Amino acid sequence: MTTERAPLSEGISDRLIEMIAAGELKVNDPLPSEAELAARFGVSKPVIREALKQLSLFGIVEIRQGRVARVKPLDSSALEGFFRLAVRSDSNGLRDAIDLRRAVEVELAELAATRATQQTQKPLEEAYRTMARNVDSLDPWLEGDFAFHMALAHASENAIMQHTIEGLSGVIRYTQRLLGVQTDLRDARMTLKRHEAILQAVLDRDPQAAGAAMRVHFDSFRPVLSVISTDKSRLARI
Repeated sequence: MTTERAPLSEGISDRLIEMIAAGELKVNDPLPSEAELAARFGVSKPVIREALKQLSLFGIVEIRQGRVARVKPLDSSALEGFFRLAVRSDSNGLRDAIDLRRAVEVELAELAATRATQQTQKPLEEAYRTMARNVDSLDPWLEGDFAFHMALAHASENAIMQHTIEGLSGVIRYTQRLLGVQTDLRDARMTLKRHEAILQAVLDRDPQAAGAAMRVHFDSFRPVLSVISTDKSRLARI
């Protein structure tokens, strides 16, 4: 049995990532030229070019025509594009997106209840107040709802999970609006109470209650998703 070897460029991209992670190359630093990298790693310039292209696709380096490639700050743009496409490309995309959000955000709620500071609690409380003030106004409500979940991620003090949520930001907005416009299937005041339960658990520093409240919140979506799955015309409401 033979195993397929990974392209040589993947090994080079991994080594460049190691250099960035080790601080040998820092954010905004110019990368060595293709010729210098080829000599350093003992490969051809086309291999280096392909490795840099891979890193560019993942948002790790910036390549501009006629300019030296540079290390980019970490961001979630590559993840966001992937998740946006995945949700819309699969017949179960909406259900799967909610499942993913549930898995990540239950853990985030528990971490926020454990790690949140007075400083990181304030945006969470403000987002909740925005929702409470706009319970009958969809667009301001959705802004508050989105801000609440992003603030929760920030309060978790887990950088990688925060990048994941930022990568999911487009999907979060999409699912929040899609559920929000199903006015015959949702009760905004009950949704607000679920957010209040999450907030209170974080303020009480009770991770078990925070996780349970987030599970209840996402499980409440199931009947709505079931109706949407059998009536695709509801997708056109947003």
